[in-house]
Amino acid sequence: MRFGISLLAIYLFFLVAVYAYRFDHSFSGFACGRYEQYSHCTTRCQTSCFSKNWLTRCQFLRRCRPGCVCQAGYVRKYLGGRGPCIPKYKCPKKKHCGKHQHWSKCKGHCQLTCRHPKSVKCPAICRPGCICNKGYVRKNDDGTGPCIKKKKCKKLKKKCRGKHQHWSKCKGHCQLTCRHPKSVKCPAICRPGCICNKGYVRKNDDGTGPCIKKKKCKKLKKKCRGKHQRWSRCKGHCQLTCKHPKLVKCPAICKAGCICKKGYVRTNDDGTGPCIKKKKCKKIEPKCLGKHQHFEACGSSCPPTCEFPKGKPVCTTECRIGCVCDRGYVRKNADGTGPCVKPSKCSKPIPPTSKPSCRGPHEHFESCGSSCPKTCKFPNGKRICTRDCKVGCVCDPGFVR
Repeated sequence: MRFGISLLAIYLFFLVAVYAYRFDHSFSGFACGRYEQYSHCTTRCQTSCFSKNWLTRCQFLRRCRPGCVCQAGYVRKYLGGRGPCIPKYKCPKKKHCGKHQHWSKCKGHCQLTCRHPKSVKCPAICRPGCICNKGYVRKNDDGTGPCIKKKKCKKLKKKCRGKHQHWSKCKGHCQLTCRHPKSVKCPAICRPGCICNKGYVRKNDDGTGPCIKKKKCKKLKKKCRGKHQRWSRCKGHCQLTCKHPKLVKCPAICKAGCICKKGYVRTNDDGTGPCIKKKKCKKIEPKCLGKHQHFEACGSSCPPTCEFPKGKPVCTTECRIGCVCDRGYVRKNADGTGPCVKPSKCSKPIPPTSKPSCRGPHEHFESCGSSCPKTCKFPNGKRICTRDCKVGCVCDPGFVR
């Protein structure tokens, strides 16, 4: 009996310690709005008026960042963690749509049209909005306009203003040009637009300009203004620089432009600036404006901050180019921004004035409750659940949702 009581005492002490730690670290300089409170771990998956069960859909999204969340009994006005926090009862009950339309919680971005009256390939995302009733379609190709009956859709005939052009339902993004008069590698997508008639091509390399006969295309000679440069039809986006004088990883695309001649490189890391000889390259290191900072080409994605002086415990291995704090200094803000200060000068968390309260009976507030609370359907909690914690009201022991 005594052993059971001592175990219970240890368990309660552990819970209080965790709660105190979470609560102590819940105020890190964020200015939260009305009916909001700070949380060290927020995501876009916050409960909203549009989707009150949104958290269950996003339970496997583990990425989180410090920010503000709604207090117990309040929800976001819009999806994706956007909008102010409002009481649940103030959420609009009915959605007003136009004639021959109805509200859809998920298919607002998938609109049947006169051009595509049967099916539309939709991204696997959920977006609320008004869609046409059965038997009706949107008038415009882009999914806008009024909803009309399918039989009232006129055969769409698009007129092209320029000469020697015709309308294409699918190849509007694939233009033959003077530089590429025979074939163009096109993405496997369908995009309507005006294209040149047979025997004609676009004047400009980017697929714009008037349609002219192939034989009228002048041999394109591009002149480079800067010294020690030459024109390249394909490698204009691949510039050797002082930092990378030998090899550059280039996308498998063709882009015309001026590049440095053999033995010369660009002065700037982004591929701009004049072309100079490699031996004239100085050790280029960008300067950091703030105090107690230095430049690093591959710094941590999770720099030390006042909240996490040793860096976040969970961080990606991806590195970032930019300014980092000198040794013994940390960023002031929790998101890794702000000046570099000594840890001793970090502002202490402001304790809350009052503990949040819960309106319903048999529930209490927890700053780090389970993402999968016990319910009538799952009295022991869901078998598969993330380790993320949820700020809000939870049921007292012996009670379920």
